[in-house]
Amino acid sequence: MSASNGIDFVFSENQDPSQVLRFLLANGWSLDVCGKVKYVVPANIRSDDFEWRDEPIESFDYETYLEESRKQKCLCLQMVGSGEEYGADFRIMETGGRLNIWDTIIALPGNSRIADFSWYLRKLSAMFREFKVHELKCSYSN
Repeated sequence: MSASNGIDFVFSENQDPSQVLRFLLANGWSLDVCGKVKYVVPANIRSDDFEWRDEPIESFDYETYLEESRKQKCLCLQMVGSGEEYGADFRIMETGGRLNIWDTIIALPGNSRIADFSWYLRKLSAMFREFKVHELKCSYSN
């Protein structure tokens, strides 16, 4: 059984997922994961068995994905810190104003099972200035 790490942001009000994504991309995050974009089709995100797809970054239709995410009011992508090898899976839902980050990759020194939440919170600190965050939860389960 593997450990699970996650960070949940609950915004004070609903947020357009495409706007949150644009903000993250402008503030230290990238969709380029080893030359590919890893994503879930927005229409499938709410199902329990959604499947990840990947596509070369050159052929990924970013604007079409954003338009579909606006219609579905959610998106799910893997992102890494710009210029870094580390990241996580991001799911942004308009309803309830949530940003969920899970399957984090960076671990605390000496414990490869628990995420280094401080690295993620530093990388996401601009979120607190741009969006009103009502609640923040860091979780670990074994």
